[in-house]
Amino acid sequence: MKRFSQISLALLAGVALLAEQAFQPLVAWAEEKERQAPYVTPQRDVDVTYSLLSPFPKEPPALQRMRWSVSTLRQRVDPAKTETYMVTNYRNNTLTVVDPVRKIITITPAPGGKIALPGEKPSTGEYRAQGKATLVGLSCTDWHVTDTEGRPSDVCYTDDGIMLRVVQDGLVMVRATKIDFTSQPDSVFEAPSDYRKIQPQH
Repeated sequence: MKRFSQISLALLAGVALLAEQAFQPLVAWAEEKERQAPYVTPQRDVDVTYSLLSPFPKEPPALQRMRWSVSTLRQRVDPAKTETYMVTNYRNNTLTVVDPVRKIITITPAPGGKIALPGEKPSTGEYRAQGKATLVGLSCTDWHVTDTEGRPSDVCYTDDGIMLRVVQDGLVMVRATKIDFTSQPDSVFEAPSDYRKIQPQH
């Protein structure tokens, strides 16, 4: 369970929506970056299934479903092969892990920092447009970005901020395989009220 939690939270950070959390401010280039930066947060409700490269070489890619509500700033991530799921609320900066099997929920501070809100582009980070691609029937722009450790990535975002692919060192780390723009109801992001709340283990 501990191994699953570590991997799932790592995948959550990777999918996420939210490349801005990993980037350092570059003050001297702020104006230029703002002009070039993409939307990195979805600008509308979306339901995306991703294929993620496993950190273990002998294991196949893992599927992970991500749902996003633009009106409530909530993201739900459902890793494959488990009923446990995670809901991040970016209004109150909380991460809720829901375990339907044991009927328990664990609430912790959300990982990362402040996100770019819908309608905003990231104010930090260095982005450089590389070209266009078409994935799951949608056009996206590959943006070359650099994280806090100086590691480059190419991230393909649609014009409305939906991440469709992440490439690092020539490897496709994350790739969208299915997408739906159905409006996401509040019930998707709410844990059952009768579940027991527990303190996270350190």
